[in-house]
Amino acid sequence: MRQWRRWMAGTTVPALATIAAVAAPAATAAPPAKVTMASTVVLDRSSFRPGQGHGTAQADTSGTFSAAGALADAGAERDLLTFTGFAPGDRNVIHGACTLTGALGTITLQYQALHQPVSDPSFAGRWVVADGTGAYAGLRGEGSVSFFLENEESDFPIVHELWMGSVVRR
Repeated sequence: MRQWRRWMAGTTVPALATIAAVAAPAATAAPPAKVTMASTVVLDRSSFRPGQGHGTAQADTSGTFSAAGALADAGAERDLLTFTGFAPGDRNVIHGACTLTGALGTITLQYQALHQPVSDPSFAGRWVVADGTGAYAGLRGEGSVSFFLENEESDFPIVHELWMGSVVRR
């Protein structure tokens, strides 16, 4: 009986220590934190090029961003985007990748948004973190995005973007 107790003590304590060591990182992971990012880009309509498929166009835009909440940074923004729905009867959708380059690193967001009623020149949709560098390496997150167009009919409309959601660092 004493040998069995010694064996249990010799195997149980190291086994529990191993389980605790493996479980500890999961228990200390940070909870998702809220973030709000605002950006403004200028759309140069002359830079539009035909996309793949009927009724699509692709464009590059650039501008600036600022972030508050879980991410406090500011810097440059670049969007590589595709518009679909230029054909009669199609739904207007915008999707692409937005790269935010700040003082602490770079965040790449993938997004898709649906055009709202014609009387309101805006798009609403969802985003996810696709990649991060520097302080944003391993960042994960998602949320909602809204695009509001100013001077929609001009050759250089201004797009105000509002990105809201939550992020977590791994």
